[in-house]
Amino acid sequence: MLTKTRKLTIRCAALLLVSLVAAGCADDPVVEESPAPSATASPSASPSATAGHTDPEKLTEPEESAKHLFEAWKRGDRTDALTFAEPAAVDEVFSRPYTGPDPEFMGCTHEVDHYFCQFRYEGGFTTYRVDGGVSAGYFVTEVTQTAD
Repeated sequence: MLTKTRKLTIRCAALLLVSLVAAGCADDPVVEESPAPSATASPSASPSATAGHTDPEKLTEPEESAKHLFEAWKRGDRTDALTFAEPAAVDEVFSRPYTGPDPEFMGCTHEVDHYFCQFRYEGGFTTYRVDGGVSAGYFVTEVTQTAD
């Protein structure tokens, strides 16, 4: 006779297996919904209002949103940076002045429901978390700085 703990473990394993199979059958494994704007974000600065989630202008590759934020930072244009990035991500990037030279773009890696795009510079790298999908468009939701 199976114990309650063993029965629960078997059920959890079966549920996990079904979830993994269902996730593997999806056409676009990237979550198509955008996160809710933060309480401090103004409507004009949230990705849902400006990143093309209802507007035909949207970015269809995760690399585009990371590169767009980097280029806007390089020009010192916070308003443009907010077009395809959350305010917290823009704040993190703009917390340091751009001094050059340009870092090397290392590409993006796909995780379960988002991408991580990295720029490598002498002494470390910057990682941009990119959420969204092809139909909703891609946008940067988080930026982290890591020193070597």
